[in-house]
Amino acid sequence: MSDLLVRCSHVGLFLPGYVDHSFILKDVSFEIHAGEHACVVGPNGSGKSTITSIAAGMQPATSGQMFFEGNECHYHQPDQGLPDI
Repeated sequence: MSDLLVRCSHVGLFLPGYVDHSFILKDVSFEIHAGEHACVVGPNGSGKSTITSIAAGMQPATSGQMFFEGNECHYHQPDQGLPDI
């Protein structure tokens, strides 16, 4: 069994017409292993809430993949509720 808990692979979010830039996130990749602590920091508007919303399945990414314990995280419509993990 791998100790890899979270893997974010080349995740991006493209929103046409958003402020001056269309990319909210572009090519974000990271891994979090069992026993590690992770913190998302950055200035306002840098995508902290967006990447956590994608990981939770609350926001769809337009590119890349997010995995939790080897299972791909998928976007769930608000009326579907979130799956048990």
